[in-house]
Amino acid sequence: MKLTLKIVLLFLLLGTSIVSQAQRVVGYMPYWAGDANLIQYSKLTHINYAFALPNADGSIKPISEVAKLQTIVTRAHAAGAKVLIAIGGWSDNGEVLDSRFEQLAGNATSRARFVSAAMGLITTYNLDGIDIDWEYPDAGQSSNNYDLLMTDLSDQLKPQGKLLSAAVTASYNGDGVSLTALSKMDYVNIMAYDENEFQHSTFDFAVASLNYWAGRGVAKNKLNLGVPFYGKQGGEVSYSTILSRGGDPNADVFGSIGYNGLVTMRRKAQYVKDQGYGGIMIWELSEDVTTSNSLVSAIYDVLGGTTTPVNQAPIVTLTSPAAGATAVSPAVFTLTATATDADGSIAKVEFYNGSTLLFTDNIAPFTYSWTGVTAGSYILTAKATDNLGLSTTSASRTVTVTTTTPVNQVPVVNLTSPINGASAVAPASFTLTAAATDADGSVAKVDFYNGATLLFSDNAAPFNYSWTGVVAGTYTLTAKATDNAGASATSTAVVVSATASSGNQAPTVRITAPVNNGTYNSPAVITIMADATDADGSIAKVDFYNGATLIGTDNTSPYYIVWSNVGGGTYPVTAVATDNGGLTKTSSIVNVVVYGVVVTPSNQAPVVSLTAPVNGTSVIAPGSFNLTATASDADGSIAFVAFYSGTTLLFTDNAAPYAYTWPNIGAGAYTLSAKATDNLGLSTTSSAVTVTVTTVTPANQSPSVSLTAPTNGTSTTAPGTFNLTAAAADADGSVVKVEFYNGTILLFTDNAAPYAYAWTNLAVGSYTVSAKATDNAGSVTASSVVTVSVVASGGSCTAPLWDASVAYVGGNIVQYGGIKYKANWWTLGDRPDVNNGVYGTGMVWTSQGGCNAREGYTNTADAETTAQTLTLSPNPVEHIGLVTLNLLEDDQVEIHVMDVNGRIMSTLFTGNISYGSHSFTLNSVLLAPGIYHVIMKGEKGNVSVNLIKN
Repeated sequence: MKLTLKIVLLFLLLGTSIVSQAQRVVGYMPYWAGDANLIQYSKLTHINYAFALPNADGSIKPISEVAKLQTIVTRAHAAGAKVLIAIGGWSDNGEVLDSRFEQLAGNATSRARFVSAAMGLITTYNLDGIDIDWEYPDAGQSSNNYDLLMTDLSDQLKPQGKLLSAAVTASYNGDGVSLTALSKMDYVNIMAYDENEFQHSTFDFAVASLNYWAGRGVAKNKLNLGVPFYGKQGGEVSYSTILSRGGDPNADVFGSIGYNGLVTMRRKAQYVKDQGYGGIMIWELSEDVTTSNSLVSAIYDVLGGTTTPVNQAPIVTLTSPAAGATAVSPAVFTLTATATDADGSIAKVEFYNGSTLLFTDNIAPFTYSWTGVTAGSYILTAKATDNLGLSTTSASRTVTVTTTTPVNQVPVVNLTSPINGASAVAPASFTLTAAATDADGSVAKVDFYNGATLLFSDNAAPFNYSWTGVVAGTYTLTAKATDNAGASATSTAVVVSATASSGNQAPTVRITAPVNNGTYNSPAVITIMADATDADGSIAKVDFYNGATLIGTDNTSPYYIVWSNVGGGTYPVTAVATDNGGLTKTSSIVNVVVYGVVVTPSNQAPVVSLTAPVNGTSVIAPGSFNLTATASDADGSIAFVAFYSGTTLLFTDNAAPYAYTWPNIGAGAYTLSAKATDNLGLSTTSSAVTVTVTTVTPANQSPSVSLTAPTNGTSTTAPGTFNLTAAAADADGSVVKVEFYNGTILLFTDNAAPYAYAWTNLAVGSYTVSAKATDNAGSVTASSVVTVSVVASGGSCTAPLWDASVAYVGGNIVQYGGIKYKANWWTLGDRPDVNNGVYGTGMVWTSQGGCNAREGYTNTADAETTAQTLTLSPNPVEHIGLVTLNLLEDDQVEIHVMDVNGRIMSTLFTGNISYGSHSFTLNSVLLAPGIYHVIMKGEKGNVSVNLIKN
């Protein structure tokens, strides 16, 4: 329930300034996609680098793609734009981040750790502020935690002149963001998209979203309208992909994909400008194009860049019949017109006799055959209308129909291309085109000549011929038109020349993988990749050599070969690019080293962390501390862990878990550390922790506890089983036990972490589960209550049981309580039996009958594939992923997983494959964390997708 606040309070919280200011253009740039050098920095005011990922304890994971972030900061600042780090997002490796934000924001210690880590990012990377993407806080305690987090961030950012913003929901579930939190933000980014799975971001939805937040009392100049640079077709399809498949940049629908084209994007930006809102927010920049159809450019033009020009009228010419043409009744005239629009497209061309409409043609070439024309004089025109409704009428032409046959007039012909004096490099190509008309009839054919030699005859307009393979020399070209009565006319001659090919520029080529002196173990499989371009033509092929020996040839980009079964030795590898003129260029040599035996790499130092006690812990003399440490070694094992106070060795532990109880400590301050030594003698020392022993007993702090599993609303079938787990900590002591409860009934007591209990053999019903932690001083804290349920068995259902922690999309089938339900749209946590109704009633689920009913949905798209695609789910992947390939026609393909150096890590498939959709299992267990490429190379095309391994 919303409370109505006095207008005075709103002014105090949100600001009352009405001073005009330039509108913002805020673009998100993800670390996993796009080229930082292709961002149109001069057309943006702010760039949000997405995302930094928080942990539940308030720490922040290391930034991904640091070099990319540094490039963005350097180039953005040079262009006068600001760069913020966006922290959060929807999920991390499948885990929804909402629960992490809840934990870190609700605890003073973890919240302070988070704020400190965020400020550290600003200092390290020279950033201009923080953007919080907590999607989405709920009303109540969650909202209170959100207030605390935003207040603490604001208190640190504002004295340094840094910005604080946040991404918020469009027009629903927004009550979790309070007026207090909003007052701390410099501006608010409204995610006005993903309303559904088709037309997910309409103009009306944008207006409703802005009205919602303005109605909450937020100053208009703080509100940025979010717009999508992608369409929806079950999943997301980038704007650039839509255009590459043939989509219209001015439309909003392409096949079954709904998106925002240039017209809608300009309309939204104009509304923001006219209504005085703060600006536009973009998700996300890598999905745009950099051509004249750029969405960023369209937004920039409206909000403060170049002024959008007034629509220019189209140009139209009636090209046939010729002015003054005559014919004998009943006559036939072929009306043709050319029409162009400098700033748009031609919607239609209409042919008129006087004011009488004869015919409308919506597609070029624009033509109409007017038959049965009786004797008389007629005034003909063509009228062209552009995509914005502006029209132009051509100059008129008068034709005459008589009752007697006039003397045949010869046709008129002009050779319009090539121009006189044109020159090309041999072997040359010339495109010959001619314009031919006949005033009293029609053109039967046009012959193209080199001197007296006939090159080609064309019997239908447009009259043209591609003359190829022309050797060096000078040539005289003409076009000869013959009309329907056999009369002919020859055009004025045009002289062209083909010159020797010495002027052709050589192509450029470089090997991009492997790196110079890269090492492999025999028998090696080496992927050699090259980048080749030609400034004045195109690349015909790239040959790959080992010394003077040809390894293989690739005729299409990306250029690469797979060199298999390579024995021990050092190999000088080169790539030779050949352009369309036959000129070649050889790359620099890249040496590849293949060891005949496995070479032991350099030993890596171990990793160690002192996990207890925490920094700042204090006890009463004579004190005691339980020291614990974690240690690992990437290329070996841990020999021992030594615990130190300063430089004094306290204890050495030779086996995990590494722990030591340090007793009877006198009053004072102590600096503790752990030192791990691996099996080869290399050692690492942990960060130091300072603890104190005092003679005064401090007030005991209560422990913290949260029930981490199951999640609220989880359901299972009878006889049910739930695995209960809890996280518990004590800032000034230790947790001695965690108790699990069903209501007020004690289920189990666990005295040591990890705290867990398997609750089995449960009957049908609803249960309220909680955890209670007790610390070493006897203080007790209870977790929030979680409600779970056990339902009757699903019988013969193949549908999965509904899970409150799983996000479903429209069409998904689940079972709950022996009944099947179908999702009407995206849903998370909405129980099917409670939120059930016929589609159109506003309910997210529709009953499909008992479990023996026919299932109406599978999770495979049944729409016809509209493009050759390669997708990976999930991505990022931790263990097992699913690679899906859609082919438009049968093909011979190879599907490989490659690292960034071009080495094949695994092969998913090699062979012939039929058109349609095919899925392949990707086991990433043996892959080290990092970025890889899944590449499909076929005889009829190549496609790839990036793979992020966590």
